[in-house]
Amino acid sequence: MSRTVVKICCNVWENESRDQRELGVCRELGAETIVLAKGNAEDRGREESVNGFKVLRYTTRPYKYLPVPVNRVVSIFQWAKYTSTLNADIISGHDIGGWTIGWLSTFFKKREKPVFVYDSHEFELGRNTNRTILQTAAIKMWEKKVINSSAFTIVVNDSIADELVKIYKLKERPVVVRNIPSKWNIDPSVCEAKRKELLNMFGEGYIVIYHGAICSNRGIEQLLMAVRDLQGIKLLLVGNPESEAYLQSLKEHYLFDMVDKVIVEKAVPHEELWQYIGAADLCVAPIIPKCRSYYYALPNKFFEAIQAGTPLLVSDLPEMRRLVEQYRIGETVNSEDICELSEKILLMKNNGRVFYSKGLHEAQTELTWEREKGKLEHAYRKCFRKEKPDTNKQ
Repeated sequence: MSRTVVKICCNVWENESRDQRELGVCRELGAETIVLAKGNAEDRGREESVNGFKVLRYTTRPYKYLPVPVNRVVSIFQWAKYTSTLNADIISGHDIGGWTIGWLSTFFKKREKPVFVYDSHEFELGRNTNRTILQTAAIKMWEKKVINSSAFTIVVNDSIADELVKIYKLKERPVVVRNIPSKWNIDPSVCEAKRKELLNMFGEGYIVIYHGAICSNRGIEQLLMAVRDLQGIKLLLVGNPESEAYLQSLKEHYLFDMVDKVIVEKAVPHEELWQYIGAADLCVAPIIPKCRSYYYALPNKFFEAIQAGTPLLVSDLPEMRRLVEQYRIGETVNSEDICELSEKILLMKNNGRVFYSKGLHEAQTELTWEREKGKLEHAYRKCFRKEKPDTNKQ
């Protein structure tokens, strides 16, 4: 019997590659997939296709005359009501907000309750947000219920899984599914053409690329200071800024006198990203561990650089350090230390790309979605066989 899997995401859901890989597994197992996601102010179920996935858009501000916080609360219940009409067999909540909407949806319709999956994209208790002690306690209490009411929980790495087992005394460990892309088929000639295009804009030099969100605590300011006085080093920033104000701040404080060293490009389609990473000499992920969630970071960009065959310079954080040292695919650095960051960039330039090529080739072969997805397939197969979610786990 065909199952319907509904993914609930309170974000815009345009470049959610992790969710798409999860839903791809569900499709391979024969399920129909639907995504509920944020839309424009007038959206009340507008349907569109995103990379072949059916997405239903709903507003988070249904009433113009209500204050934003009140509007958002109202929209939560409206989203829950919309969800109840989809007759989902399985609801996968993108983070705790998406899960909560799915849980609320079961109050709007008297039918057999769906099976729940909790897809935690970050370490929830360690998010980069200003929560009071009371708010943190409430989140902790609620997340325990979320985990215990779900058929299984998905997390992005072993460190977070270990934390959740310890905090909530879980008997069943969360399913660790890392943000690993499918194996990329890299065309070296295309990468070389992109490199020439970039060098025509830059002038000759050693290209360092940062790709991802251009926002605070990603080490961008430190990276700009580190390359400012390095001869022959060019920096390419690829991504969308968190706000125009943030980008303007970068221009005023750093970029104003670095026009010949730094290029800022808007985010490119994911299917084109390999061209830019493959054209660079070095990929950096200098995340600042401002919060516990950042400390446990193991982002998409890490694995994308591996698939593009580009050496990595990453913050000395446990999950990234483990793989860098295991495969010898780059170096780690204290990304808050500008001098050390500069020194490591020069070290990797002097080492050259070939120095890391053997490790990169090994990692490219082993760290692929084709291998990683087996754990998710196993969890969903069990989930598909369940009549009801197991709510008795401790």
